[in-house]
Amino acid sequence: MGSPPLAVESARPTGRRWGGLPPWTWELALASLPVLLGLAVRLVHVLPAGFPLNDGGMFYVMALDIQRHGFGLPDFTSYNGLRIPFAYPPLAFYLAAALDKVGPWSLADVMRFLPLSASVLSIGALYLLARTVMGRGLVPLVAAVAFALAPRSFIWQIVGGGLTRALGQLLAILALWQGYLMFREGKGPRPLAIVLASLAVLTHPEMGWLVAFSYAFFFVTMGRSRTGVVSAAVTASAVAALTTPWWLTVLLRHGIEPLLAAAQTGKTDWLSWKFINMIQPYFTEEPFFPLLALLMYAGGVISAFKGELFVPAWFLLILYIDPRVAYTSAMVPGSLLAGVAVSTLLDVAQREGRALRLPRWLLEARARWRRWALLAARPWPVVGLLLLATYGTYSSVKADRAPESPLLYVPDDARAAMSWIASSTPGTAKFVIVEGRYNPWIDAISEWFPALTGRVSIATIQGFEWLGLRRYESQHFLYWAFQDCAYQQASCLDQRAIIYNTAFTHVFLPKVGNQDCCITLRTSLRYDANYRVIYDGPGGTIFERDRPDRITYNLPVS
Repeated sequence: MGSPPLAVESARPTGRRWGGLPPWTWELALASLPVLLGLAVRLVHVLPAGFPLNDGGMFYVMALDIQRHGFGLPDFTSYNGLRIPFAYPPLAFYLAAALDKVGPWSLADVMRFLPLSASVLSIGALYLLARTVMGRGLVPLVAAVAFALAPRSFIWQIVGGGLTRALGQLLAILALWQGYLMFREGKGPRPLAIVLASLAVLTHPEMGWLVAFSYAFFFVTMGRSRTGVVSAAVTASAVAALTTPWWLTVLLRHGIEPLLAAAQTGKTDWLSWKFINMIQPYFTEEPFFPLLALLMYAGGVISAFKGELFVPAWFLLILYIDPRVAYTSAMVPGSLLAGVAVSTLLDVAQREGRALRLPRWLLEARARWRRWALLAARPWPVVGLLLLATYGTYSSVKADRAPESPLLYVPDDARAAMSWIASSTPGTAKFVIVEGRYNPWIDAISEWFPALTGRVSIATIQGFEWLGLRRYESQHFLYWAFQDCAYQQASCLDQRAIIYNTAFTHVFLPKVGNQDCCITLRTSLRYDANYRVIYDGPGGTIFERDRPDRITYNLPVS
């Protein structure tokens, strides 16, 4: 199943070097274009926010916990008062905590720009991987452009929670690059592959899993020799040894239960859903037409017709086997397939004689620089790449318009309300936050509330994935139940508290811009004798629950 390079290797240029510079400098300049393009579209989303996008509140607290413990590994994280085992791979938290200590920037700034930086560097890493797998030429360049612009490759990486996701993605792609070389060349274990794979495991669980099963796939398709067996065994053993300080500490403190619990959440055993994963055209999360997704599928079909099954099989394997981040992980081989599709289509157009008349300087450049000059000397590739880049850039810039997009943040006014809560409410206060959302993973206010206030949010879900599947699923129901109250009377909150056997002392109804999801509930709470307003500002309204022990609940008769 091993696939030879789909692009012909560059011929060695003859005569004087074009512009007096070696060819690799021009390749480097071309490869930097998708990196710069990716930086631009990511900055469009990150800079206006002034605060980490979407999630990351729990990671923020975990980095602070490391600082409070003198950079030792804490037993538990203090997030939301849950005593969550500190079982998450900790490398990114240590890096964030260290950067916060040594620099003039805040930890929030670190969580805002470190994920962005790692996501941009991943584009360059993807180019290295594509160049190694597909050969030099147009394919790796288009692959890097596709990866830079596909929303799914960055929307969950540049948010606050991207502290682990983006860094893990960068390390995983670099590890895949080195792992591919290791199994293709068959010269034995590569130390860099071992180090990068270990760092990926220590950064993000799913990225470590991506490297693990991809290495197994590389071994099956390329490494079934004595040297390949030795490489696989040594690599697996060395990665296990290098990551021992983390996983052994977790096992000794908490047992294997937290790791098993985290592995179960987000996983589906429904066979039909796994196949839907493989044919869903909007897995790139493009807000308009799924052009990049269709190019990826087209590249898979083209490769299959050519008998080059390595990349398509890897792509489908990820979509089928990855339990939680299949679409994000699939962007790696998917981008390579998009490069195959675009390169093939442009070559067909060129062979059909649709080339335009070239000026003399382009012809001279073509003669002097050979393969890389094709990108400048052929007008159709240039036109095609410009069209792809134009649409892809527009689609990426508008990625925040897609349904369920994580490219949102806690507004300044809401953070001001949380600051008031931190200074003006008892440390034992327990809050219900109602915003009318039904997707907890894009409820930025609910996740950041415990981190910014130091108070408990009884319905926040983040962290429960480490406490067991049963508690995790129950917390989902609790979250949805309280969000339902956004459109009901105040008695809804009291009824939910009894049904789910929980207690709260305060209610926070955020206001996001000019939108007020909870007019009915807000009005009802104002006139309910059991509640009183203690804060009302642009960021939201805060109610204190008066003497809840004397509240009379009138539950509906079933």
